[in-house]
Amino acid sequence: KDTIPILARDTLVWKDIIFPKKFGSGSIGSRDTVFLQSYGRGYFSYKTDTVNHTLLMIKKSNFWGDSVSSISARYAIIDSNKFKLWTKIRNDSVYVEFVKSNRHFQLAERQFHWLSEYNR
Repeated sequence: KDTIPILARDTLVWKDIIFPKKFGSGSIGSRDTVFLQSYGRGYFSYKTDTVNHTLLMIKKSNFWGDSVSSISARYAIIDSNKFKLWTKIRNDSVYVEFVKSNRHFQLAERQFHWLSEYNR
């Protein structure tokens, strides 16, 4: 029941979270091992229960493997640009408020062409 200030070197901090509209998987800017780690981001699959306002974030053993653990969280939509999420992780209470950002991912928005020295 205490708020702990964020330290710059804290690797468990959730910096940002991405929920793509299509795939049922997301990523989070955190090195927390409750998520599958790759390139400094945590990856998870998710399922939402809109009736009970719960979000299940599922860690995979690898990108193609079985589920190994999950986090069940409650959420509330504040408005069209904000939502809050709360849960327990490692017996610690976690409460996070998210603000929507319209980030653009260029590789997802336009066609991508691989370049290879072999084909030259």
